[in-house]
Amino acid sequence: MKIRIVSGSAATVAAAGVIVGVIKKDKKPTGPAAQIDRNIGGGISALMAGREFSAAAGRTVTLRPGRGRAKCVIVVGLGSGSIAEYARAAAAAGAAAGAAGLKSVCCALAATAGLKIDPAAAVRIAAQQCSGSDYRFKLGRRPGSAGIDSISLLLPGKSNARLNRAAATGAAIAAGSNLARHLAEQPPNVCTPDFLARCAQDLGRHPKVRTRVLKKASLEKLRMEGILAVGRGSANPPCLITVSYAGGRPTSAPVVLVGKGVTFDSGGISLKPGAAMDEMKFDMSGAAGVLGTLAAVARMRLPINVVAVVPSAENMPDGKSYRPGDVLKMYSGKSVEVLNTDAEGRMLLADALAYAEKRFKPAAIVDAATLTGACVVALGHHRSGMFARNDDLAEALVAAGEASADLCWRLPLDDEYDQLLSSSYADFAHIGGGRAAGTITAACFLGRFVKTRKWAHLDIAGSAWGKDKRATGRPVGLLATWLAAKARRLD
Repeated sequence: MKIRIVSGSAATVAAAGVIVGVIKKDKKPTGPAAQIDRNIGGGISALMAGREFSAAAGRTVTLRPGRGRAKCVIVVGLGSGSIAEYARAAAAAGAAAGAAGLKSVCCALAATAGLKIDPAAAVRIAAQQCSGSDYRFKLGRRPGSAGIDSISLLLPGKSNARLNRAAATGAAIAAGSNLARHLAEQPPNVCTPDFLARCAQDLGRHPKVRTRVLKKASLEKLRMEGILAVGRGSANPPCLITVSYAGGRPTSAPVVLVGKGVTFDSGGISLKPGAAMDEMKFDMSGAAGVLGTLAAVARMRLPINVVAVVPSAENMPDGKSYRPGDVLKMYSGKSVEVLNTDAEGRMLLADALAYAEKRFKPAAIVDAATLTGACVVALGHHRSGMFARNDDLAEALVAAGEASADLCWRLPLDDEYDQLLSSSYADFAHIGGGRAAGTITAACFLGRFVKTRKWAHLDIAGSAWGKDKRATGRPVGLLATWLAAKARRLD
């Protein structure tokens, strides 16, 4: 898809369709909506005067006026014009454009009068959400397309370097999110650990990107018993994938992103109930998210070093599977008592986090994982759970979530929760006692394998996919926005 920046009147842009927004408090169209309204003979005014369209955020109406330059006009409600409502509206409008079969679209949302957000942020989010709508599920290693060939972003004023950069940032994040959605939605008979590794190798088409895959024999030499144990019951062997982007100075410590890559989670010996088990193909959404983020970073050509680390395995019941009661010695040298084989993601991440810290000596580590159902109980599907030892890192992630409308919420890491991991047979157990504070004790477990204080954990169990069983592409928006801000390239 091509994205271009345009100025002037929305009514004069050459496109098959145009997207305009209206603020809920407005009684009549303003800005681009007013320009289009005059061009089509008052259709938007009539819509706003009626009772059926309330301009609530994300509410869309598609008009085919039969006059004016655009054959299709998509009117979307922006609510109060806040950043969260604006992002929801842009996503809905983009989806409506795809559903209408449009090949070319003029998006005039960023030029709407009355928005409560910075113009560059409006351009970035419009580019991100509208570009993100050009996605359709397709089997295989490359994402499908809804068929939108080009989007023209109407600027709020004259073109300048800041607005151009914002548009490019939004488009890059959209491409990364679409890659994450594509990987997460592959069926588990297609998306195996080897498939993930081959998709990671495809990222080598970007400049300065290099992929390395450690297969089972290498994991055995490194004694990565956490990853090996989870994968032992599957016919598809586990692997550890690293994808490095060298955009900064060779001597600069990288930011490391670690993503849980369980390509299917049956629960293992602690077998899950059959209901909704098909959704466990999404248990590699953390892996999809960090690979999508690295792709976005490479597209933005950020002047920093970033490494994505993906431990990948399939958790299946078999005579070779690991069992409740097993005591495993991890890559870090610490021993862990297994109490439930369905708590497998933390076993992969434990080895990967320890390896990432030792191998790359990072400036910061952030992991993302569909780790606990407890996080869904705590936060639902709106915000990801976030844990961090370092306040500055936590605040930066929260700010990036707000800026990208990919929200997270910080939860505690108190010592009292960490003590729930005590074991009589190993250095510690891999789950806490009982159901209480399950998402917190899981984070505490991961924290035992990371020494640096600049570490954060994102539990995306509630945000990685929705009730419609479609992947969301999160947390690419949050992570890529955070890295762009870290590189001083945000808006």
